[in-house]
Amino acid sequence: MIKYASRHSAHEKIEYEVLDIGEDVTEFISHRGRFDRVYSFYCLQWLKDQGSALKNIAALMAPGAQCVLVFPASHQPGAVWSLLAKMDRWAKYSKMLLQFIVKSHYMVDKTEQMRYMSTLLREAGLSPNIFVLPRLVTFDGWSEQAIVGAQMSLLPMNHLVTDDERALLFDDVTTLVRKVHGPETDQSIFRTYIIMASKESG
Repeated sequence: MIKYASRHSAHEKIEYEVLDIGEDVTEFISHRGRFDRVYSFYCLQWLKDQGSALKNIAALMAPGAQCVLVFPASHQPGAVWSLLAKMDRWAKYSKMLLQFIVKSHYMVDKTEQMRYMSTLLREAGLSPNIFVLPRLVTFDGWSEQAIVGAQMSLLPMNHLVTDDERALLFDDVTTLVRKVHGPETDQSIFRTYIIMASKESG
């Protein structure tokens, strides 16, 4: 993705570099310094330890800086992975599947999700304003085939299954997509955080 962006969106004022926000950012800061603005779009939902990631984001910010963070509080891929992890045939992959499902995913109540994220942000030294979109719209208008394809590509264990298992996995994912994306599942349980937070000036 970074290589693609650097090739197709090159600009003299933009540098493209990979940074794992879940790991120590001290060395990065020593080379790049701190920033007045930090933006993160659809990244933080893949990190189990969101508290550490938010502290790293705060570390990247200069005093008085702001950040904008957009990511799902709960989402359909997480629901599919959770259901797969409960199936006997995929039990050996359950730990891998569940490690990418964040705590807020299991919170049905929107207020609980907001309170949880507010606590993490304040513990990171950030003053937040949080808006939770009432429904995740990422897959709106997608065909079933496109959704299944996306779900398969996102599966953490996709590269580990055998060819025989892959056929079974495809069938199971298709069944679960119909369940999770269909009318029997209340789509309002899938929500997106939109967060603007600031760091104290002093």
